Amino acid sequence: MSIDGPNDPSDQRSVHRKRTFLSGKLSYCDEAFSCDCVIRDISERGARVSVTNPQFIPERVVLIELKGLLAYDAIIRWRQGKMLGLFFEREIALDDPSLARNRALRRLAMATKGGPSG
Repeated sequence: MSIDGPNDPSDQRSVHRKRTFLSGKLSYCDEAFSCDCVIRDISERGARVSVTNPQFIPERVVLIELKGLLAYDAIIRWRQGKMLGLFFEREIALDDPSLARNRALRRLAMATKGGPSG
């Protein structure tokens, strides 16, 4: 695990991240736990998020972007204070109800947004 921060000059990303200020959720431990986060920047391969208390967040998480109802299986690549650098392993289709995991993540996202869980 690297402790280098988001402004580390050794950063060699091939994909530029778009600056954002989006509401999100990190879900972990098979969706048993979750916490709010702010997505500070995002690309097709990862994101930088801020959380209130990163101490107990494990290395593998699901990032849910609440505005677009998008979710990603992710690995935490670095930690710096309340910031986490995420690498996306894959996108999760929350609109596909065929998998129980997708339904659980969608319910979590919709409950946070205040909408119907469908």
